[in-house]
Amino acid sequence: SQGLEPGALAARSGGSRLPAAAERPDPEDVDVIKRATIQEVEDLIRNRPELDEDDVQPPPLVLVNTLKEPLPPHYAQTPGAVLLHVYNLNEDLTEANQRLNFSSDVIAIGGVFHVSTEVYGGEWAYGICGVTCIPPRCEEAHVYQCSLYLGRTHIPEDQLAQLLFALAQDWVGADYDIISRNCCSFATELCRRLGVGELPSWVDRFARILNNGREVGRAAIAGAKSLPGLIEREVVRFKTEFPMRAQASIEFGHRVLE
Repeated sequence: SQGLEPGALAARSGGSRLPAAAERPDPEDVDVIKRATIQEVEDLIRNRPELDEDDVQPPPLVLVNTLKEPLPPHYAQTPGAVLLHVYNLNEDLTEANQRLNFSSDVIAIGGVFHVSTEVYGGEWAYGICGVTCIPPRCEEAHVYQCSLYLGRTHIPEDQLAQLLFALAQDWVGADYDIISRNCCSFATELCRRLGVGELPSWVDRFARILNNGREVGRAAIAGAKSLPGLIEREVVRFKTEFPMRAQASIEFGHRVLE
């Protein structure tokens, strides 16, 4: 690193417009956090990335708990609050995701989402550019849906810098895989390290099912037939997550298995 100012590091590590997975990023924009120093990452955390006056302003905060029940905004202002920002991949998928996950009369099957984790005022994500940091709710490549309050971390800012620096060394852009090593995978690891538990299963269920299917396909070549067991496990997770909708979960599982 050449001693970047926090603003310059923030701009190079994402800005407010991250490339979609199908786009080819500028090499200078890839793995910026990985190439920074721990001190530069700490400065970025302490001097939170901000928008310029001519930037598009973020949408209003829609704060919910992991069951998608509304929460008052002051939860997001508590010291050490950890928020999971959920985005629809694009406008075309917004309605489908809404029906599959946010309608009150259906079980949350899972949708196609981009997610990122806000802690201490910075929004951290992983993609083809590696680990990035942008101002909260400012991801312009996707469509903001809501923010999940996951709890509070007790990790101070200096230790968070060490954690994010270490993660950036392992989560490099070249390793990004839209199914098996993606934004949800990174958010799961980061939230675990922050001590706020796992993501709600509806957030990444679609990617997990696709990944399981890919693994089943590989196993099938070797003669394995594990798909029924994989689907049964998903049904069990439905029942665990939504005990008040157990019967609906069972009926859904039966339809899948038919």
